[in-house]
Amino acid sequence: MAFAETRYRVGEREVGVRQFLVTDPDGYLIRFQESLGGERRASSV
Repeated sequence: MAFAETRYRVGEREVGVRQFLVTDPDGYLIRFQESLGGERRASSV
């Protein structure tokens, strides 16, 4: 499985994460993630 980069809106900011999902032998889904930081979104007025 490959890394996935995703961005989320949090208030007036946009933050990014790089994540990787793994299923362990007991069937649990584990998500490893790294913060890519955030940036202020431009106002759309």
